[in-house]
Amino acid sequence: MTDTTNATGPSLSLHVELSKQDELYDLHTHLMGMGSADFWINTILLNETILPINKHFQDDVIRKRLGPLIWDKNSNAFYAREHVATVVYNLREDPNGPTYIPGSVHKAIFDELHIQELGREMDHLGLSFKEDFSYDVVLKRDDLKKAFSLSNSNSDVVQMILEERLGVYEQTEPYRSPFKHWIIFNARKQKLEIVCGMTVEELRKLIDGESAMEHIYNPVQRDARAHIINAFSMCNADGTLPRSIDYHSFRGQFTPEFYPRRFALKDSLYEQRLDLLALLLQHVLQRYMTCSPPVTYCEFSVGVGDLSKPWIFDILSSFLSQKDDAYFKESSLPNTETSFRKLIKDFPWLKSEFVNVVTYRFLAGFNRQCINLTDVANNDPVNGDPDDIEIEQYKQEEAIQLLAKAPQEAIHRMLSEIIKSKEGRPSTRFESLEKKLEKLEDVEKKFVNFYHWVVGLDLCGDELGYPYCPFVSKKFIRHVNKVRNANDGNPNYGLRIHGGENVAAVNSTLPGYHLFVS
Repeated sequence: MTDTTNATGPSLSLHVELSKQDELYDLHTHLMGMGSADFWINTILLNETILPINKHFQDDVIRKRLGPLIWDKNSNAFYAREHVATVVYNLREDPNGPTYIPGSVHKAIFDELHIQELGREMDHLGLSFKEDFSYDVVLKRDDLKKAFSLSNSNSDVVQMILEERLGVYEQTEPYRSPFKHWIIFNARKQKLEIVCGMTVEELRKLIDGESAMEHIYNPVQRDARAHIINAFSMCNADGTLPRSIDYHSFRGQFTPEFYPRRFALKDSLYEQRLDLLALLLQHVLQRYMTCSPPVTYCEFSVGVGDLSKPWIFDILSSFLSQKDDAYFKESSLPNTETSFRKLIKDFPWLKSEFVNVVTYRFLAGFNRQCINLTDVANNDPVNGDPDDIEIEQYKQEEAIQLLAKAPQEAIHRMLSEIIKSKEGRPSTRFESLEKKLEKLEDVEKKFVNFYHWVVGLDLCGDELGYPYCPFVSKKFIRHVNKVRNANDGNPNYGLRIHGGENVAAVNSTLPGYHLFVS
């Protein structure tokens, strides 16, 4: 969906060819990479209707509609909104909670919060639920650090730099830091957390959230807004649309410029407000439907950790296409309305009568850097190979140096994994990824139509220094074959391997080629 109005040469030819098509397919895109800075900032971040501030939650209606989304593991559905609102409100009034009747829904919700786990840390920081629990989204300091591309490891130094770039010292008199410790409900993890950060309300003040960028005349606020724009999209430093020279600086920098930098604040937003995932999905599907020619089929890559969470899968599978409706009517699979779909009226910015003509599916993303480079567990200094023990401590820079000097090491590691797979022996390199696969298979048991939505696995992440593929392991091969051959499975269930995300240029005649391909 690139603007080709002024395109020339090959790009114009491509535009002409595409315009001749009746429909298009997008066979790979990162869901959380979608949405422009305008969508994330103007539609969501600066919109008080979607993201009310804490004082607005004194209203019973808002507290019921937009309070935490808590998942009932027993019924595999979200708890009723009024019950959650009652429990959270009571918690702020009485941190020990009232004496709920054993077996009641209120007692079940209260137990799900695991409040006792926060007790010691709350006492240490002097926090209370009444004063320090935030309904407003809190932008974590660590996420702001990533979004502003800061590398300093000292949290106090990071905070000072963030305050300087956001103009805190210029805009508040006397100085008052917008950063503090808050108690939030992390809906992505389904747990209460204590985090250090600033509320969306505070950020709006710093970037003049009531004005459009072109109407901000205070240079400090304008610079602060530019930093936030760049936290969501690769733009010119002043927040304007990127020029060709900006594209040069970003090329070959998917990691870290796009991920994790441009993903970090999205994490802060949607992990506290899961309905924003649904809003993003509707937004993207709407764009696909209205582009010319329209995109009628797409596959979104979503991290295996998120797809393995029933509450997130429930939300992501809430918008059936017209083809899906027809399919479920003809097949033996039940077309069950998702739990989130039943709550959609609580979120008026979501279209409850959304007519979707785009068939969308998901790929479970596995990070290729989550591998074990040792041969002996626990870095055994007696029985292990000293070189292997050293390798596990390598960061990406050292991993690159290793491949540049001895690419045969990577070849040896992959060949040994292939041999182990053929012989049915367990993997030593990809054990952590195999455990993630097991969690994915656990979720499959909770949703009979799981593999209707999840159509494959995706090996993603920066491959620079990591040319290793876990899909050769026996457990991954068995998984794919099982899904393809199951009666209610998917015969087209497949594997996708990312390549070249961070490769600015490759020449197979140069030794550096081994950094990516072994």
